[in-house]
Amino acid sequence: MKLLKLEVANVLGIPDGSYGFVRDASSPADRVTMLVGPRGAGKTSLLEAIVFAKEQVGGYGPARRPESLLRAGAESGRLHAVFQLDAEEQRIAELDRAEVAVTIALQPGSPPVDISRGARAVFNRFSADPKEAKLEYFPDNRSLEVEGDATTVEQEKRLRPSRSPRKYAGLVASLEARSTLDGARALQETGRKGLLFADDAPDSLGPYRYALGQLCPEVHLVGVVPQNGAARMVFALKSGATVPAEALSGAQKQGLLFSATIVSLGLAKSLILVDMPELGLHAADHEPFFRGLVALAPGAQLIVATGSSSVAQCVTRQQTIFLTPAR
Repeated sequence: MKLLKLEVANVLGIPDGSYGFVRDASSPADRVTMLVGPRGAGKTSLLEAIVFAKEQVGGYGPARRPESLLRAGAESGRLHAVFQLDAEEQRIAELDRAEVAVTIALQPGSPPVDISRGARAVFNRFSADPKEAKLEYFPDNRSLEVEGDATTVEQEKRLRPSRSPRKYAGLVASLEARSTLDGARALQETGRKGLLFADDAPDSLGPYRYALGQLCPEVHLVGVVPQNGAARMVFALKSGATVPAEALSGAQKQGLLFSATIVSLGLAKSLILVDMPELGLHAADHEPFFRGLVALAPGAQLIVATGSSSVAQCVTRQQTIFLTPAR
């Protein structure tokens, strides 16, 4: 599932026009689109219009009223989105073409989007299977500083298109649970075999460890260890210190948030929207962090809004959409 084009008219915060996101769907280099422009130009609004369009085709969460996207003073507006399905998605949707085009009228009482049941099922499906494309939105208020337990799959699904930081509340708890289960399995195997080599020990944190290393090479995910009378997830730093998640720096927490989300949700082929990938990072880290982020999801389409010149320079001019404030 890729977004090829979005046309907007009278949409709140976005200049009217047609925005193209993929010129050559077969080119890996063409899967990143950068949204740049001054504050108030509509970068975040364009990301949220993409979320809205996808949700109208096949929703994860509660439907928003179409008129909520209308520009102030406008009586009606329009979104026209063109998505492209891969061969497997096209088979599931039972379509004889790869493109799915939808027009959404932005006014009170607008009828539902006219789309086949099969196509809607493709956009609605949600699982951790990395072979399945899904939508993930990383808003600019994302944070690990949110209390809460790991959510159910259905709760996860409803949170994905939202701006709620609660979507990240269960990340650390989920890693702790995986590490604890690995330890229990290792003890069981040791009791059964009498001896357990390191190479045979369960390690469900391996993919997370690798992904975090791509974004924050100075941080190593150790796992759950006894600490102050309790079992806690800890991380080893280059300084030699071993710290819990809450003691990581802001940039390191962002690295953990992105890496754990991408791995746990299986986003390798997904449509990923990112608002301010540079959030919490030192300017010198903007470019390497972003390049690591792109590498973590090699088959995904990324649409990124940024205020960082270092991040913006990671793509070509042809991959960049320049926005100016709507009048």
